[in-house]
Amino acid sequence: KLVKLRLVDRVRDTRTGEIEKKPYKTSNKVYMKKNTSRILVDIMRHVTKEGGTAKRAAIEGFEVAGKTGTSQKWIPTNKTTGVKGHYSQNKFFATFAGFVPAFNPAFVLIVIADEPQDNHFGGVVAAPTFKRIAENTLGYMNIQPK
Repeated sequence: KLVKLRLVDRVRDTRTGEIEKKPYKTSNKVYMKKNTSRILVDIMRHVTKEGGTAKRAAIEGFEVAGKTGTSQKWIPTNKTTGVKGHYSQNKFFATFAGFVPAFNPAFVLIVIADEPQDNHFGGVVAAPTFKRIAENTLGYMNIQPK
């Protein structure tokens, strides 16, 4: 069954303290084909292989699956100067979300770098951090490579 995951429960504006709750939605949808999830995981595995955007997230002895992300930060309207809100051309979020082992995940981990320096691509910035945290977590959970 398709599960609607929710990563963000609410967003709090640090300047005003205002909280915006994100609604929770359930789903009863079912994948059209039985092997759809396997195909999706296989595609996400290739992201961490040679030639993929997150080969730096690969962990020797484990199948790692994930997705990189690079997004421009939103700059809100400046009430003092009147400059309208816009996407920044030089401020980014670099992201890697992954799970390991790919076909029997022990955990899901998301790494988000806010305004990284020197490089802003998720596969370059967030993937190596994912790898370090995931390796330590696998060791802590006593999950052995295959």
